[in-house]
Amino acid sequence: MSRRGFALLAVLWVLTALGVLAGSALLTAREGQLASRNRLVLARAEWASEACIEITMGKYAADSAFRAIDTTALGRGTWCTARLVDPSSLLNLNLADSSALRTVLGSDSLVDALMDWRDADAVSRPYGAEADWYRAFRRVPPRNGTFRSIREVQLVRGFEAIPVARLEALFTTDGPGRIGLNVAAPEVLATVPGMGAEAIAVLLVRRSRGERFNSADELLGRLSPPGRKLLTDRFQEFLSQAAFSSARYILVADGGVRGYPLRASARLEVAPAGRRLAVITREVQ
Repeated sequence: MSRRGFALLAVLWVLTALGVLAGSALLTAREGQLASRNRLVLARAEWASEACIEITMGKYAADSAFRAIDTTALGRGTWCTARLVDPSSLLNLNLADSSALRTVLGSDSLVDALMDWRDADAVSRPYGAEADWYRAFRRVPPRNGTFRSIREVQLVRGFEAIPVARLEALFTTDGPGRIGLNVAAPEVLATVPGMGAEAIAVLLVRRSRGERFNSADELLGRLSPPGRKLLTDRFQEFLSQAAFSSARYILVADGGVRGYPLRASARLEVAPAGRRLAVITREVQ
């Protein structure tokens, strides 16, 4: 009987081992299928983002005022979106000084927190926050360097509740930091030295007519004596920070397949070349 019991126990162990091996094989096969499917979905998403890049290039060639493609169905469940952003229409978070940031944000607390995140030291500003504060609240500590993206701003104390879309409407991490007078929002225009309320109003009226200013002299000629004096008093600073034309754009395209969370993103730095856009750099995520 003991031999029978031992044999039965051995058989059961063998069956159990075979069951485990079969389960592992099925799990491995399933993981392989999922990996293959994800690779296929990602390849289709990359194709979709490339499609939106080409569509954007074509639409810009037909109309240089073109700026965005809403979510577009490309067939078989694929979709893409694209936007052409002019960095000069926004305030560069990595280059703007505290005065410019305060003009847009209107808060010493937010400005000091931004500056503390960006600067290299560990000394907190009067209304700011350095690594000790972030560690105390179990949050990611400051980079002590430049922002890599606008989304990173939400890690800064006080910005966690501000929607990314709102931040992207005002700030950028791209470009040389010059403000495009013909494209920037009023809040951003106000950061340019010498730009008073009258100059901003004149710019906005000209824009509403579909027209633009091409030089500082042209703008000065439309201002009253007080408005002109305000601008000329800081004229050299104005010239160093203002731009009348766009030298670079950032083209961001996303693609995906409906029903799957995977998406592919491409980010291109492009420059106007006649009626077309020339690609300078390309990043794929």
